[in-house]
Amino acid sequence: MINDGCIDLIFCGDVGRLNLLLLLTGIDEGTVAELPFVKYIKVKAFKLEPNNSERMAPIAIDGEPSNNQAIQVEVHKALSKVYYDWNGKTFEQ
Repeated sequence: MINDGCIDLIFCGDVGRLNLLLLLTGIDEGTVAELPFVKYIKVKAFKLEPNNSERMAPIAIDGEPSNNQAIQVEVHKALSKVYYDWNGKTFEQ
């Protein structure tokens, strides 16, 4: 539910090439959470911490690599309102 005050956190560990292909296909088709190597939980907050300070962390935000610092994400329920006309004509935030 979009206004339940939670983040849908979907993650997995190291995967091989075949599972990576299944993961990317699952994202495109909306079935990624059904894959056996993918974990799906609802959370109110989470923190990503790189475990290697000697090189760039394998964490990216919107496609940009992080600078080896922890990233904290949390829900601020009802902080903003989104209005959308399902006919695709209007979008306000």
